Amino acid sequence: MKNNTSYYEILNISPKASDDEIRRAYHTLAKKFHPDRNPQNRRLAELRFRVISEAYANLKTREKRAAYNRTRRLQAQNDNKNTGNFFSQISEIFKPKNKEIKN
Repeated sequence: MKNNTSYYEILNISPKASDDEIRRAYHTLAKKFHPDRNPQNRRLAELRFRVISEAYANLKTREKRAAYNRTRRLQAQNDNKNTGNFFSQISEIFKPKNKEIKN
């Protein structure tokens, strides 16, 4: 699944957040979206809770955050390269052909 939403956005924190801020944000959201606290819409709550838990698992230590940030940077670089290739291929399609016209 390709998704542009970062774990920082999911937890509603800054990429420069401290360990304590990350933990507090996770606990606040986990309480809010825990399936047991949302019986009227349990399936949506379970999905949100899983996403919040995944975000926290990938950001809870400095080492995991550094690995996540490296992965995001590499993905962004690859996306930029692929976009560049795409546009260069498109421009090749529309480039006029230099053919000599014979009279």
